[in-house]
Amino acid sequence: MAAARTVQSLFQAPTSLLSHPRIGERVEEFEPRDVRRLLVGPYEMRYEIQTSTLYILRLWHVR
Repeated sequence: MAAARTVQSLFQAPTSLLSHPRIGERVEEFEPRDVRRLLVGPYEMRYEIQTSTLYILRLWHVR
């Protein structure tokens, strides 16, 4: 059931970001944009903060 837990975590991650949008590590190569990365199990989610809006940019398996 590890796959089910991972899927659940991936679905919950954007909800967590609504409450704590700066929890992810900033990706310096995209400055001055506020692009961040959040590891969710074996996946990396990249997202951008623009004023009060979050954009999920990419999600991929990193292992």
